[in-house]
Amino acid sequence: MKIRMASGFIGAAILTAPAGAAPYIVPSLVVAVLTDDNVLVSAEDRRKDVITRVSPGLSIGTDSERMVLNASYSQDMEAYQDNPDLDATDMRRFLQGEFIYRLSELILFSVDASYTESQFPAELNISTGAGEGRIKGERTEINPALTYRFSPTSSGQIDFRTSRDRLAGGVENDTNAFNLEYEHFLTANTQMTYGYTYSHFTFDSPETGVLELTEYVHAPRIGIAHNFSAFTSLSVQAGPSYSADEVGANIAIELLRDYGNGQFAIDYTRSAGTLIGEPGLVDLDAVTATLTHEFSNKFEVSSAISYGQVHSDRRDFSDDRVARATLSAIYRVNDYASVTASYSYSEQRLSMLNGSASIPRNVAMLALTFSYPRRSTPVTFNR
Repeated sequence: MKIRMASGFIGAAILTAPAGAAPYIVPSLVVAVLTDDNVLVSAEDRRKDVITRVSPGLSIGTDSERMVLNASYSQDMEAYQDNPDLDATDMRRFLQGEFIYRLSELILFSVDASYTESQFPAELNISTGAGEGRIKGERTEINPALTYRFSPTSSGQIDFRTSRDRLAGGVENDTNAFNLEYEHFLTANTQMTYGYTYSHFTFDSPETGVLELTEYVHAPRIGIAHNFSAFTSLSVQAGPSYSADEVGANIAIELLRDYGNGQFAIDYTRSAGTLIGEPGLVDLDAVTATLTHEFSNKFEVSSAISYGQVHSDRRDFSDDRVARATLSAIYRVNDYASVTASYSYSEQRLSMLNGSASIPRNVAMLALTFSYPRRSTPVTFNR
């Protein structure tokens, strides 16, 4: 699956590159040393270790005034100092592809595809980071979309997303979502959005052959985005969420503030969704605040704090809560190399029928990244 997807994007990049396109190939290598005080992400068996990680990567693609086509692949290989039984050459794998083509001045077609594999399920539950243990999980997503510009101030989009989650020994989940969206500028600084999403979920358990469950969610919404100034903007989208069992809410709020050499953002989302390896729908709440500051074109610091909550009436526990904080700095030595230092703290609180448990984790990392600079001059894509 991974090889076929990568070969398809790379082959398409070569075969469909129009005259005047700017093809590129960018190999990279990241070498990192980490300290982790809970390498099993466990409430009971907390093991500390020093980890050496090597991550080769490759990006390839081409772009022109009408088309963008690229693919990238990277893989994490890790060696553990005190727990050599955890060594793995496939700790994580990432494969992403993007195709954007302007059919005319009014019509834009795009396809995003990705494959993610990780030994930590929490890394696949992106919005909240909920998940315990060390077990192989994978996610495949494909998202084609068609955008049409009705006028200089309005546009519409129709897209379809299909994804497949697999967790070793766990429940398999297939999601298919159909989305419609219409955007209209009321003024130069205010935009209205109207949308509707229908999502269909299928859960199955091949290990037992017993579980077969389907769910659906209807989610109409309305939103507004406003630029208060050249530096501050606020966007809000909200609407009901209808499933077979309940009526909930879909909410997405983002406040963005640019200042000098930095940016501050705070986001809040509430939606119905799934957790990898778990049956049935869950309610997801997440709030995240991020701050990035560029001291120079060589040195940048960023930080983030987040809080996520997962609620489900079907599972053995009623609520998961995850708090996370990260701090990172990157120094660009030259066009070929950069140094990154980071620290992250997370704590999951699991609420179960027989009590509760806490999973704290501290991870510090020092990494050196080598990347061959892109030699062709990028072409501005007219969106």
